[in-house]
This record gives sequence, C-alpha cells and structure tokens, in this order.
Amino acid sequence: MKKLNLKRRMEQERLRSRIASQLRGFHPKMRKTLLRNLAELVAVLVQVRHVHLSKLAEKLGRDGNEESREQWIRRQLDNDTMSTWEIFRPLAECLLRGFVGRSVCLVLDPTDLDEERCTVMIMLAYRGRALPLIWMSFEIKPGAIEDTVTLLFAELRHWIPAGVKVYLLADREFHGVDMLRTICAQGWKPVVRGKSTTTVTFSDGSQRPMSDLTPPIGQMRFYDGIWLTIDQVGPFSLSVSCAPPKPGKKLDPWLVG
Repeated sequence: MKKLNLKRRMEQERLRSRIASQLRGFHPKMRKTLLRNLAELVAVLVQVRHVHLSKLAEKLGRDGNEESREQWIRRQLDNDTMSTWEIFRPLAECLLRGFVGRSVCLVLDPTDLDEERCTVMIMLAYRGRALPLIWMSFEIKPGAIEDTVTLLFAELRHWIPAGVKVYLLADREFHGVDMLRTICAQGWKPVVRGKSTTTVTFSDGSQRPMSDLTPPIGQMRFYDGIWLTIDQVGPFSLSVSCAPPKPGKKLDPWLVG
C-alpha cells in the first residue's frame, strides 16, 4: 500500500510540474504560489476524474489527514486572486486559434444546481466531446438566464479570432425571438431545437406551426429560406426528422432551425 501511495504521489508531482510549466506559458506573471497550487489541484482532478471534494482529498498528494486536505482544496476554489475567466481565457484562445479558416460548433447548455441556482455553460464540440470554454452560475429568477447568456456571449466573442465561422447549438429553451436575435447579433449561426408551436413563415408569406411540418416516421424534411416565430426572425433553414418513438414514449419529432 505504501508503495502504491508513493507511486501515485510521484506521478501526481510529475503531472503537476508539466501542468505548471504549461500554465506559466499562458500566464508568465502569475504568482508562483498560485501557479503551483492551481497546477496541483488540476493534477489531482486529472488523476481522480471526479469532482467530489472527498474523492479529491483522498488522492491529493499532501501531508495531513483527509479533512485538512479537503480544507486545502476548498481554499483553492475560494481563491479570488484571479478570476476563472482570466485564468482560462488564454487557454481557450489558443485552442480556438487552431480553427481560423474553419467552422466550430459551440454548445449552449444550462444545468440546475438546485432549486435556487443554475449554471450556464458554453462548450466546444470537438471529436465527440464537449470541451467547456466559459460558464457562469446565477440565481434562478425571471430574465436571469437571458442576462447571463448575453454576458457569456459578449465575453466569448472577444476570445474567438476572426476567420472562424461559429454555429451555436442549443435546446428548446433558447428558441425565443430575443435569444435567436442575440445569437445572430454575434455573427453566429443558431442551430436550435424548436418548439412544435413555433410559427414558420415561408417565402410566399404563408404561415404554419412547426408541428404541421413533421414528416412520417423514419423520414426527414428540409426547408430553406424560412422565418421563425410570429415576429419572423430569419431567414433560417429548418431540418425536421421523425424517429420511431421508444416503447411507452410519445412521438417527439426533432425540429431544428
């Protein structure tokens, strides 16, 4: 057991040193203590692949009992010497520079933390994974999610270099008029799952609810040059697919504009 613990500590220290070296390249003026502690915290996260503090404290290569190690982790998470965005921005910018002349898919996703708070995250879809780029937590109240998303967009827009075409993927809660316009205002293309009650306006002026456009089960349809919602935001393209429902489930066609 002692040999296993020693081996894990040595591996963690080597990983910490590599992470610290990379962080120094992104943050040449970061305080030495903050750099070391941040690298140590990231190293144990990579090793454990868990976010529960007790799990991290159990594997953290530091002296003291598990309670004291957990307190150390809490202190690092509460450290406000540099903001999360300030620390993460140069890493995200470096990643996004590799997409100049290409297109990227960003994923907008909210997650309720509890009954009072929510986190909204924007991630980069990359090789079948969603890599977090920027996020913010907020108190759940009317208009809060729209305000938070607007702040995230304003910040992330400065991180994305010129020459990158952006598609933003989002679910039905972001299919409102204001949100579609906010996405388009960034110069990005929204790819948002629509609601069946959303009004679709065609180029000839005719209007129909999205639900009327659902094809037979197992088929897909594509519409180009259409406007969405009663306020006619667009023009957009619309893809409609209808997969067979799972046993015991209702038919739920995907309406993506």
